[in-house]
Amino acid sequence: MDRALSDSGLPLIRTLHHLSCTGGTVISKCLAAMPRVALLSELNPLNRYGGRFAPTNPLLLLERSHRPLTMAEIREDFFGQMAQVVKICQNDSMDLVIRDHSHSDFCRGDAPKPLTPICDFLAERYGLVSVVTVRHPLDSYLGLIDKDWHTQFTPSTLEEYSQRYLAFLHRYQDLQWRRYEDFCLHPQSFMEELCSLLQVEYAPTFLDDFGCFRLSGDSGRRSNRVIAPRPRRPIPESVQVEVQSSASYTKLLDRLGYPQ
Repeated sequence: MDRALSDSGLPLIRTLHHLSCTGGTVISKCLAAMPRVALLSELNPLNRYGGRFAPTNPLLLLERSHRPLTMAEIREDFFGQMAQVVKICQNDSMDLVIRDHSHSDFCRGDAPKPLTPICDFLAERYGLVSVVTVRHPLDSYLGLIDKDWHTQFTPSTLEEYSQRYLAFLHRYQDLQWRRYEDFCLHPQSFMEELCSLLQVEYAPTFLDDFGCFRLSGDSGRRSNRVIAPRPRRPIPESVQVEVQSSASYTKLLDRLGYPQ
């Protein structure tokens, strides 16, 4: 691999971070369509919200039948699996890109998690090149409501969501971030820049190929061929009231540079 090692001499991994309903799936599909990219979609070793059927994960099955795993045991297993993934990618001359499942860290339960394992774990053994993608928070919150995913955090309000979005931005404040809206307007220039930031090869043919990829989290955009801005979903009256009253929502718009 031309860029298999970071400046520190450690194996290089690219990571992409975004919250649910912010356009991350279609952007990830476009990344997966680039030459020599191997994409792991929605990875998070601390996620315990999946289905009960996990025949390929013996440690998770042990945890469910015996006892909760310690953080040290989870880390050891994660590092072992990642070492194999990195080895395969190096042998196949592929650039490894990890799409983080940040929703697990920031939008589940009573509060954001204190640990973001994709960066916190991997930074111990790998060189990381990372980018954040964002979307207007009203559009992403309406998307969560449409899927009933806003009930996964409490209270399930725009104010609470905005606080969690701000926590997400604070955690990754040192990273470059790019807007989903710009991707929809100018997908080729957006992806060319994103590939440059992530240090992977860009090919304009991704527009012909991205629709062939099937990723987890494919819950929003139904067209697999067309990238274009989408109209905003109808705003429920209760949410409209919060738009006018939520201090954290206003702060979030300012932080992201979206108009009031």
